[in-house]
Amino acid sequence: MKSALLCCGPVLEKFSDFDEIWSLGSLAQRRLSLQGVRSRNLFDVDLPDLDQGLRLRIEAGLEAETARGGASAWADIAYQHVQWRFVRYYQYRLRLEKLIEQLRVTRLVLSSGGDGDLTQACVAACQQLGVALEFREGPCDLSSSLLPFLASYDLPDGVSGLESLAARVLALYYRSKKTRVFYQPYNNLAKGYPDAAVLTWRRTVCFPGFNLPVPALKRPRSLLNLDTPIRLDHEVAFDPKVWLGFDGYDLDVLASAFSYFRQRYGRSQIDHLYRCCLTFFKQSGAHRVVLNSDNTCTTRLLSKVAKAQGLQVDYLPHGLIMEDVSLRMKTDCGVDRVLAWNVASADAFEQRGSLAEVIIHPSNTGGEIHKRPLPTDLSGLRVLIMPPEWVGLSFASRPDCFERDLLDIMEALQRLGVKTAHVKCHNSVKAVLDAKLSMLEAIRPHAPIEFTVIDSQISTQQLYDQFDLAIIGPTTGLLEASRSSTPFVGFRALMQKAALFNGYDFPHADSADELLQCIRTYDVSMTDAQCQRLGESLRAGLHPFSVALDAERSGP
Repeated sequence: MKSALLCCGPVLEKFSDFDEIWSLGSLAQRRLSLQGVRSRNLFDVDLPDLDQGLRLRIEAGLEAETARGGASAWADIAYQHVQWRFVRYYQYRLRLEKLIEQLRVTRLVLSSGGDGDLTQACVAACQQLGVALEFREGPCDLSSSLLPFLASYDLPDGVSGLESLAARVLALYYRSKKTRVFYQPYNNLAKGYPDAAVLTWRRTVCFPGFNLPVPALKRPRSLLNLDTPIRLDHEVAFDPKVWLGFDGYDLDVLASAFSYFRQRYGRSQIDHLYRCCLTFFKQSGAHRVVLNSDNTCTTRLLSKVAKAQGLQVDYLPHGLIMEDVSLRMKTDCGVDRVLAWNVASADAFEQRGSLAEVIIHPSNTGGEIHKRPLPTDLSGLRVLIMPPEWVGLSFASRPDCFERDLLDIMEALQRLGVKTAHVKCHNSVKAVLDAKLSMLEAIRPHAPIEFTVIDSQISTQQLYDQFDLAIIGPTTGLLEASRSSTPFVGFRALMQKAALFNGYDFPHADSADELLQCIRTYDVSMTDAQCQRLGESLRAGLHPFSVALDAERSGP
């Protein structure tokens, strides 16, 4: 008999009663270590890269459920909510099964049943492998894996009569302005383009915004839902014949994720929103819609409406994109075309069956900027750290990457003699930023050096010149750094998954040791040459709102 204790929060058990102690995340592992307890981090268990296959299977399953109608109508627009929650559960399950088999565990005790996805994963893994499972009633710490709960409920909760009237007036205004293109805004996409108008709910069918979601948590119309239980709606019964390769435990998680979405947005609610959008696009006379995502509920609904009205639907990635996380085209919710940042990215999209056009993103229109050398005294480096998130819930990354990477980066800096650094998180809505700030405060007592948190709303491009070196995870910050004079290193940045970087050899590291060596032997001339080449590739193409990209309207 071999027993294991999986710690997902403060533990009341005697550690000596177990052969194995497992922790959830690097921070939890360090906390146990301070108590003199050695543990295995569950997230250290490697998994194969299942990203593209699993994404497409979930997308196809939701489309089939939508076609069945009834309670499952509109399941296809809930893709992000369903996929994010499922991947969270599924990576737990796969890691548990692998560790149980590898260590021949016969009894597993979970310190808390407070995490629905983890509980379901333990039940599924133990049933599959014939392992005895016990639950304790301790508190549960979710801080290493919050991202799956941050899928935004960004649809309006309704459209009032006054808003419907205002939408008609707005549509006629856009028609009078000969608006050809509607586009979703982003931080690096300015406003004021000729014949193009910003596309938001408030500027279309929800002016003055009576029913828009609010950023505050625990409010009826909150943008986020941090509820963790597996919650099934008896009216939502996903068909096992549609979900081949998913067992009963998997189906419960998939159906639960959609049930949360359905409880927030009823079918009649989305039906009405769809009709309002259809009328708006028809009356506006626009030719094209440019979306900043292909997987949120808002973009998938807008894509569905625009295509039904005969508008061209484009997807303009707002920054670093890993092509294998994109969804299929030629579906009701799919986009018609990707506006890729360079030829290499466009080729990668087309190899996956997507239509792509190379464009010049407006953020890439500046001239050449050359890299500054690093200071001679590396212990005095002014360092900006831009940590990762669990990148699109990718199997190539891991749930605790935020804390793990920060701690590893700071360990390398400490060994250089650096005493302090600055940290900037990816900008987002207040509730998401609050969750990240909470994580940073939890990390602070364990950090090997001091760090200061920079306001996430400050433009990263404007910040770079204040620092000698930027250390960046898989974020758009990599592209912004390539346009600055500041040397940078990609840390576990997954650049090999982004075709945009194909053929370039930027400084990168995957461990504290590699980062230390990379900084000590940094070749500024080589980095500068690579940045100039990349910059040239990013300045070849059409403007994303050029009339040359417009297709003839096929609708009314």
